[in-house]
Amino acid sequence: MLSGRHAQAGIMILILSSAGDHSTSRVIDWLIHHGLSCHRVNGEGCFLSCSMALGSRGQLDIRLRDAEGRLFRLDDYRAYWYRRGDFYPAMPKIHRFKRPVFGMLRKEWEKVSETIHFYLEQRPHLGEIKQEKYHNKVIALLAAAGAGLAIPPTLITTEKEELRLFVAKNSSITKAVWNLFQIHTSRFFRSVGTQLVTLENVDCLEATFAPALVQKEIVKAYEVRVFFLKDDCYAMAVFSQNDPQTRVDFRNYNNEKPNRGVPYLLPEEIKRKLMCFMKKMELDTGSVDLIVTPENEFCFLEVNPIGQFGWLSDNCNYYLEEKIALYFKKLVS
Repeated sequence: MLSGRHAQAGIMILILSSAGDHSTSRVIDWLIHHGLSCHRVNGEGCFLSCSMALGSRGQLDIRLRDAEGRLFRLDDYRAYWYRRGDFYPAMPKIHRFKRPVFGMLRKEWEKVSETIHFYLEQRPHLGEIKQEKYHNKVIALLAAAGAGLAIPPTLITTEKEELRLFVAKNSSITKAVWNLFQIHTSRFFRSVGTQLVTLENVDCLEATFAPALVQKEIVKAYEVRVFFLKDDCYAMAVFSQNDPQTRVDFRNYNNEKPNRGVPYLLPEEIKRKLMCFMKKMELDTGSVDLIVTPENEFCFLEVNPIGQFGWLSDNCNYYLEEKIALYFKKLVS
């Protein structure tokens, strides 16, 4: 889907997002309020055609036509915000050898898409698809430790006995190495985030299994969510430890009695280490999760390069949506 909202000709910002991302809509409202114009492309929309012309001296002209027949030229945009998603093509009907043909076509389009993102990222921008597509939690833990942050003792294993030894020694949690584990059909949806793991759980496993990540459970006084926008950061303390539903993972939201979240001032040393970590990860935006222990020690958990920020913005009156809009105004001025 491609939607256009114009406030001032000549200052165009291309936004790649998803239809359900309300934070994008709120940022667009602020862009318009500050006299900027933008096009929002929702990744769910298919593109019927793509034209990519390379000149003999390296000139590049890229044009896309969406499912509704509208044509837009990427050179018309002065700035780019990668929020989430990707440019997806409309796939042709294949009657024979569907699996290998579709596999080959997906690889072909991946290279076209990579070129589109590379082209857009040559201009002023915020966020990059590679930060989400190739994000690695294990590498992030190593980078956090390299920046001087404490991290939980972690094991990734496919061996039952090794897992048993770790869980016997530590109160342990498990989570996906990559992302939330989700199963959904037309009648069923299940999402599994961070969970406690016990020796009884280990006993149910075969001798070897798919890679499993376990960490020592860090006892928390409270959690801290930090949203980064270039060289600025905005933090919120989340008191999730007193609710059994959210004690292990605050994303098990209690909608009837939500966790309390308040503005939080990070210690300068922790802020400096987090800034160093973001630089190591080559991230210009993202959301970091920390635990603060009863001994007031900070422990890094993970970073989400395309993290949600609306909850933090609303609870703490940070007006992050306007700050993002003002950041783009500075980029194109």
